[in-house]
Amino acid sequence: MNIIRDILLFILIITFSLLTQSLHAEESPAVSGNDSDIVKIYEADIIVRGFISRPFLTLTMRHYTPNDEENNSQVIRYAPNTLALWGASISWQGFGFSFGLDSPKSEKDETKYGNTKYYDFQLSFYGQQFGFDGYYQNYKGFYLLQPEKYGYMAGSAEALRPDIAAKTIGCNIFWSFFDKFSFSAAFDQSQRQTATAFSPLLMISFNQFSIESSYSLIPPSEESNYGKFAGYRGGDYTGIAVVPGFAITYIWNAYWYFSFAGFLGSGWMHKCDTTAEGNITENKPFGKANIRASFGYNDDDLFAGISGQFDFTASERTFRRNRNEEMTEVVALTGNIEIFIGKRY
Repeated sequence: MNIIRDILLFILIITFSLLTQSLHAEESPAVSGNDSDIVKIYEADIIVRGFISRPFLTLTMRHYTPNDEENNSQVIRYAPNTLALWGASISWQGFGFSFGLDSPKSEKDETKYGNTKYYDFQLSFYGQQFGFDGYYQNYKGFYLLQPEKYGYMAGSAEALRPDIAAKTIGCNIFWSFFDKFSFSAAFDQSQRQTATAFSPLLMISFNQFSIESSYSLIPPSEESNYGKFAGYRGGDYTGIAVVPGFAITYIWNAYWYFSFAGFLGSGWMHKCDTTAEGNITENKPFGKANIRASFGYNDDDLFAGISGQFDFTASERTFRRNRNEEMTEVVALTGNIEIFIGKRY
C-alpha cells in the first residue's frame, strides 16, 4: 500500500505542475510547422528529472519437440521480487546518468515472493538521429510464477529460489533515417518535437545474459518432458543482432505528445546450456524485439509523463525453425515503466 500511496502522490504533483505550466504555455504563440521548426534543440541546458520506476525481469523456458511430436511440457517462468524505485537523473548535451533507491518490501511480500538482491545501472545518449543505451543488471533470488501448475504453494520452499542468479549486460545503438523525427525528444526530452513526425529505424544490439542456479530450474513434474535439456541449471548466451524498426511521435496542442518505437528481427548467438548430462554448446540464430513508448507534456521549461520500455531476447529463433530439432528456448524479458517529471536549466 505504501507503493500505491507514493505513486498517487507523485501523479498528483505532476498533474498540478502540468496544469500550472499549461496555463502559462497557452499565452505563448504556437510553434510553426515549418521543417526547420519540427525539432527544437536545447544544446546548453542541463536537464534534471525525478522519477518512480518499476523494473521487470522474467525468465521463461519453453520446450519444443521434433517433428511435431506430442509436447506435454509446461512453460516455466521465474521472476525476481522487485518493487518501485525512487530516483533521479541528470543529463547534458544528450548524455545522461540515473540512479535510484529501492522501496522497502513488507514481511508479507518476502514470505510469499522471497528476497531479491539486485543492481540495475543504465547509461544513455540520445541525439536527434543517433543514440545508444547501455545497461547492466544483476539479480539474485527468484520465485516461480504460477507454482500451482506444478503442485506447489505460493511461498513454499519449492517455489522460492534464492539460489537463482541472472546477469544481463548489453547495449543498443539506434539510427533514425529521417531528421524530422527526434529520438531524443521522444524518449528523454532533451529536445522537443513540435510537429508530428515518423521514421524507419535501424538498431544494432549486443546482449550477454547468464543464468546460474544450484539445482534444476525445471520442476520435478516437468523434467521428463524436457528431453535432453532435463536438469537445466542455467547457461550463458551472447548475441548480436541487426534489427529494423519504426517510430512515430504524435503531437497534440503543441506540447502534448505520444511516442512509439518498435524493433523486430533476429541475429546470431553463441549459447551454452548446463544440463544434467553436461553442457550443450551451439551457435544459432536467435530472436530479438524491443518496444518503447512514452506519453506526456513537454514545453521549453518543464516536461512530465509516463514511459515504458521492454526488451525481448530469446535463445532460439522459433519462427521458421528446424522442425526436426528438439530445442528448449530460454527467454529474458526485461522492462521498465516510469513516471517522471523534469526541468531544464
